[in-house]
Amino acid sequence: MHDDYPVQVGDPASDECVHTTVGELSTGKAAK
Repeated sequence: MHDDYPVQVGDPASDECVHTTVGELSTGKAAK
């Protein structure tokens, strides 16, 4: 995969939103 791609996890309207990169995500938690 592209480990440097930016990803947004969660709902941007809530406090659960996290901005990270693909490389920071563990494969078990990455959503398709």
